[in-house]
Amino acid sequence: MSLIHESLYRKQDFNEALFNQYIEELIPQLVNTYGIDESKVELIMELEPIKLSLDESMPCGLIINEIITNSLKHAFPEGKEGKIKIELKQEKDSIILSLSDDGVGLKEGKAFIGEKSFGFLLIETLASQLEAEMEVCGLDGLSDQLKWEREKETEQA
Repeated sequence: MSLIHESLYRKQDFNEALFNQYIEELIPQLVNTYGIDESKVELIMELEPIKLSLDESMPCGLIINEIITNSLKHAFPEGKEGKIKIELKQEKDSIILSLSDDGVGLKEGKAFIGEKSFGFLLIETLASQLEAEMEVCGLDGLSDQLKWEREKETEQA
């Protein structure tokens, strides 16, 4: 969260900043924090230069932090190799954020939607702040996609 604040306050216009730059700074910091061997986990970032308001940046940044942290901690046990992909794009008046890994996925019989873990409740609450539709798939790894209408006064870079 402090990285979001720092990134936003470095900008001359405090109301919005290029969110892709924040993601490009955050993900390597998370990899470093969790001591992940970068030769085993490939990071793929496909990020359009999109401005988000502070009201969008805060929940979106926290969602990314939570989901990527979960991937780094749980998707690749015992040194398993894999990929983590994050995409940020705009389609018409909507922002689409997709996060996925090709790790171990969910344990058989365990559903992500409806789980009452703190992490899921946090993601669900933050997604509702964005008024985002959220899709989660636990097959062949784990993938999350959020889609929300962008704020009318915020324009793409």
